[in-house]
Amino acid sequence: DRWQHVSQMDEPLLVFEDDAVVKENFTSTFSQFFAEVPKDFDFVALWVPDNQRLDYLYKREYNERGAATIVGQVEYQDSLFKHSIRCAHAYQGYGMVAIMYSPAGGRKLVASARETGIDMPVDCFLFEQSNAKKVMGYSPTPFFANIVYYDWAAESHVQHTERIEKVG
Repeated sequence: DRWQHVSQMDEPLLVFEDDAVVKENFTSTFSQFFAEVPKDFDFVALWVPDNQRLDYLYKREYNERGAATIVGQVEYQDSLFKHSIRCAHAYQGYGMVAIMYSPAGGRKLVASARETGIDMPVDCFLFEQSNAKKVMGYSPTPFFANIVYYDWAAESHVQHTERIEKVG
């Protein structure tokens, strides 16, 4: 599992799903965004689903697990998720097209999964852990949420290569 793997590393681990598409300017765009991410991050999502970008404007209440109830809406500049111009506290409910995990984040996620189990899609679990403040997750703000995109129709070749690495 990627969380267990990164928890034993000294550096963050960037994981792309097989349908992730990296743009030509990825390095510069990522560098500008990552410069605004707090150094004590646990995970950073590089992709925000189009239908989740409006979530940046919602005022929410969370239960102890981290499940959200929308209780209002704010103007863009007043978002409760804003951290900086490019970086926000994770505000979407799913999406793992491209995620960077820190070693500390990997350890926290492994511990949380062992404690409570995972009874939902793993990406939903990840963002609920952030909502519940068990991990510190970050995402690009909606106007900068184009660091990575995806192509659902692309044929996956990852599992047919010699370079695939099985972890765990």
